[in-house]
Amino acid sequence: MKKEKPVGLYVHVPFCVKKCAYCDFLSAPASDAIKERYVNLLCEEIEKKAERYPGYRGRTVFFGGGTPTVLKAEQLERILYKLKECFSIPEKEDLPAPQGPEITLECNPGTADGADLKKLREAGFNRLSIGLQSMRNEELKKLGRIHTREDFLETFYLAGEAGFRNINVDLMSALPGQRMKSYVNSLERVTALHPEHISAYSLIIEEGTLFYERYGEADARRRAEGAKIVEMEQAGCIAVAQFRGFAYGALIYGGDDLTGEEWSNRGWRSRRGVRCDLVILCKELVKII
Repeated sequence: MKKEKPVGLYVHVPFCVKKCAYCDFLSAPASDAIKERYVNLLCEEIEKKAERYPGYRGRTVFFGGGTPTVLKAEQLERILYKLKECFSIPEKEDLPAPQGPEITLECNPGTADGADLKKLREAGFNRLSIGLQSMRNEELKKLGRIHTREDFLETFYLAGEAGFRNINVDLMSALPGQRMKSYVNSLERVTALHPEHISAYSLIIEEGTLFYERYGEADARRRAEGAKIVEMEQAGCIAVAQFRGFAYGALIYGGDDLTGEEWSNRGWRSRRGVRCDLVILCKELVKII
């Protein structure tokens, strides 16, 4: 019998509650009817991908967006079931053992309650990536986030109660007007929670976003100088290193492009740095949003 080849799968869910001021990703608010249609078409697309690439076994799965948790838990479960069916994803969950599949779901605070998280964990999602970005409410408001620091804390604790033992927290640095002290404070407060991972990103202001209209020219000058951003990120590394058990590493997506930093706790290592070999996105997306 021919051995199945491992593959990394990325599933895109292009929906959100509202567009953040800095976001240039493929995402937008949508009606329940459009979301349901997208889920059905996405399941069809998964079948087509499996037929086109036979003999592959899903080793890692990443649901990104957008905000995947704006879908109902039942809809996310249907998509995951279809992936398991088509890409021979095993049920074994003895992470971080190499043979265990890592199945990550991005989640924004406030978009999934305790019951939802429990259903998602039981469905097979075993890693939750929570998009915090900052522990300061004034910075979250500036970013256009829908949540507060308090919303994040509630989601974080509910995830643990639901059975998630592998949680990542996203943080963002180099925000317009952000002081180094503020960024370090966010890092310190998150590490005190002892998540398994922290992914830290330096904000890049892209054309076509509300942030670009507000800060584009100033951001270009700031990045040309560069020193302040580097100083802030180095300070973040130092702050996190002060907490026992965290190990620093580069966060890489495919190829050799460095896009951020990752800190791992208690010996856990995320596989998010593994290249996504197959991106699954509904081809009818542009027609239905």
